[in-house]
Amino acid sequence: MGARDTAASAMVVAAVGMGLLVPSLTVLSLAHAPTGRQGYASSAIQTNQNLGQILVLGVASAVFNAFLGAGSDDHVGYAAAFGLLLVPGTWPPRSPPGPAGR
Repeated sequence: MGARDTAASAMVVAAVGMGLLVPSLTVLSLAHAPTGRQGYASSAIQTNQNLGQILVLGVASAVFNAFLGAGSDDHVGYAAAFGLLLVPGTWPPRSPPGPAGR
């Protein structure tokens, strides 16, 4: 499998993951937003998604280029960058905050 095939496979996995999670999280967040404040919640979601994507892309690109600069094969660089992208998925979920006053 060539480097382009590996990159294409990684992009398909990422697209499926985003397609399954992002709409659900957006709907859930907006459902819990106070009445009349959904616009604020929506813009906060959008801003955080954009900042997160920029941060992740920058770090993954730095890792990929670091491996290539060290003389590694393309596959090793792709594997390291993709492995880095899997790290947030392995973090344990936080429990939701309890009701106020408890």
